[in-house]
Amino acid sequence: MIEVLDSRSVHDLLSDLAGVDNSAYVYFVNKELDNCQDAAVVSAVHAYYAEFLPEDLVLIIQAKNDNIIKYLTDDAAITNAASWFPKKDQLGELSDEYYFKCVVIDKQGVCWRNY
Repeated sequence: MIEVLDSRSVHDLLSDLAGVDNSAYVYFVNKELDNCQDAAVVSAVHAYYAEFLPEDLVLIIQAKNDNIIKYLTDDAAITNAASWFPKKDQLGELSDEYYFKCVVIDKQGVCWRNY
């Protein structure tokens, strides 16, 4: 027999998982960059973030992989997310390709966001 479940968002799934393993997750997306066809813009964005992101995080962004990072505490997740992913208004005149929408999710849901 097939059991039909309600559709769940990534936020809900990560919150459920955080409750199981007592952790927090940083989830970030940038559809504008992922869909950008201008190689010069993509290279410029990667170079911008390479200035301050850890190398493995830049590689995740370049590969367009699922962008989820697990942390043991909310504090660690929030501290890193806030230092890595500026709010849109903090980017000044930079194009939308530079903005990563980012949230930190714990067992109670979204506990930090950059928007």
